[in-house]
Amino acid sequence: MKLVSYGDKGLERPGLVIDDRLVFKLHEFDPDIPSDMRAMLKMGMGGHLREILQDREHLPQWLLAPIDKIRLAPPVPHPGQIICVGLNYKAHADEQNKPYPKLPMLFSKAPSAANAPYGDVKLPAYTQAGDYEVELGVVIGERCRNVKADDYRSVVLGYVAFNDFGCRDAQREDKQFFRSKSPDGFAPFGPWIVTDDEIEDPMNLTLECRVNGELRQKSSTSDMIHPIGRIIEFITEAMTLEPGDIIATGTPGGVGEHFNPPRFLKPGDLVETTVEGIGTLRNRIV
Repeated sequence: MKLVSYGDKGLERPGLVIDDRLVFKLHEFDPDIPSDMRAMLKMGMGGHLREILQDREHLPQWLLAPIDKIRLAPPVPHPGQIICVGLNYKAHADEQNKPYPKLPMLFSKAPSAANAPYGDVKLPAYTQAGDYEVELGVVIGERCRNVKADDYRSVVLGYVAFNDFGCRDAQREDKQFFRSKSPDGFAPFGPWIVTDDEIEDPMNLTLECRVNGELRQKSSTSDMIHPIGRIIEFITEAMTLEPGDIIATGTPGGVGEHFNPPRFLKPGDLVETTVEGIGTLRNRIV
């Protein structure tokens, strides 16, 4: 399944992608389906949604919208948490001449950083060093604590393409990540949630990031230092995860900061973020 949120900002509703070209308006079809993605996930309606998908030929046509004619919102418009993993690809550590972290290096982005898959990314006035980071995002599907690494897929709803935009100058000034990574709109993800059952091996997916058509990053999730299962185990040893929480699993080499000279983002740039089997984000820098 592919799940989306669609509609104007503040009025987003959950939808089901049909044949990669239509969005079925779930709440309008069945008022018992919540009008908010997080609420829907907390109700555990996966079985009901699959029944709808299996009956696609008989769905009311007036509840089907062409996907290119509606605004796609962040699939989870108001995530409870956005938890990120720093320095989690070998090539990204190598380009900085840093040792591989022995434990996952966690930080957070403000939930208000969530952005639509095709939304503009506005650089704050205080930065001259905006940067991009293609990542695989993991969407939690069940309330969970103390998850063992081998069991991680039992609590994962699915996956998104994610770009962990940041302000490198603010990161250096603050000597930590939160302000750098959390400006409004600095976490576009989507374009939809591809459910776990449709991804054969999330640890073997190609990631790419292009700026104005130029390939800047290309790698595979197989290059992660700490795999997804270990990340979820490490997080849930400390805290409870809720349905709709997002985990961004780290970026490979090729970020703008580590070119010589650095190649930071500027207004007008188009950043395209692709994860194999999931899709592509397209975000204009303004």
